[in-house]
Amino acid sequence: MEDEDNDKSQYQSFIQQLKSKTMKRLFCLTLISATMLSIYAQDRKVDINPLAIEYNDLATKQILVQNYDSALVLINKALSLDGNYTIGYSNKVGIYVGLKDFKKALIAADKLIEIDPHYADGYGMAGGICDVMGDTKMAFDYYKRGISCYDEKILKTNDPKQLITNRAYRACLLRLIGKEDEGKKELEKLKAENPDNFAFDQLLKLDRQTYLKSLPK
Repeated sequence: MEDEDNDKSQYQSFIQQLKSKTMKRLFCLTLISATMLSIYAQDRKVDINPLAIEYNDLATKQILVQNYDSALVLINKALSLDGNYTIGYSNKVGIYVGLKDFKKALIAADKLIEIDPHYADGYGMAGGICDVMGDTKMAFDYYKRGISCYDEKILKTNDPKQLITNRAYRACLLRLIGKEDEGKKELEKLKAENPDNFAFDQLLKLDRQTYLKSLPK
């Protein structure tokens, strides 16, 4: 428990450091933050090779201090032990984004989607990477597939917190495919329903044009 608290403290410090940078760091922040949050949300009861989880956790600590090369070595060891480890591939996407190797990041995102076609976050990651590489058509295709996945999740989930998350991510993807009014209205509705959650203030600022300006060059 103490180690987990220390990791979370490091994570919060890491995110604060990234937030202090310019808006051009926003894209990397978005992907890496999503990756890191998924680590703390993972269900340890899932049938995953325990040693793969250990290597993943070691990679996580390297990501936290931006040692991406070391993190990549460790995450590759994790995936060699369990090739269907979705969290591992999600982290690999984040590592390659941190290294600005976007072609390899897209390959990792596609592998993640291949393993679990219902892993909605994977489509958002892949779409963002395509936008970085200037392929708007492919980016929109990934975003639309992500929206379809979130539609399914919203219908099926019984967890109130997960429902809010799915609705928020879906709204963000709507804005990224040009459905600005629909996505913004949903975020405003979520903000009204959850007035103490300040994340919606930040998400409301992120329309497609702001998003495109934030992409790394």
